[in-house]
Amino acid sequence: HWDRTFGPRYYAFDYGRFHFICLNAYDGSPARRASFLIVNANDGGQIDRPQMNWFRADARGATAAGKETVVVLHHDPRGDIGRSGGAYVPNRPFGILQFKRHIDHYNRTGSYGESFHWNDEPSARELLRIIDGNNVSHVLIGHGHTDGESLRNGVRFIKTTSSGSC
Repeated sequence: HWDRTFGPRYYAFDYGRFHFICLNAYDGSPARRASFLIVNANDGGQIDRPQMNWFRADARGATAAGKETVVVLHHDPRGDIGRSGGAYVPNRPFGILQFKRHIDHYNRTGSYGESFHWNDEPSARELLRIIDGNNVSHVLIGHGHTDGESLRNGVRFIKTTSSGSC
């Protein structure tokens, strides 16, 4: 339905000297997004093999053409960089104890807290290898619920809060 209504879930375009690659960092089966009400255990990023292959080829083509590439995506492929330098949380079934932990945390802090930026470590590692191996200057991330900026291997990662977090 999304593709018919809005178009492709990942795409690229050029603007002057820049090549923008927009990725769908929420791939995977709907079953992996098990949730209860608004609490979602597996809300982090994942990129499936067909999209990763497309990204690799598109980034290589832009680099070969001398373009400076900007990657745009929803989740942070570096994992939850707020926890011990970057941790990935694998997809898992959503159980009542996990739901209770989320709700208890919310009642104590006013925040759901355990929002994981990337669930699928192999796809995150591959995505970062492609970024490192091509002329990528910036990665724009929109799911962090906080604003932030950092460098990784000379690539500037810029994270902005979602409109619901303002």
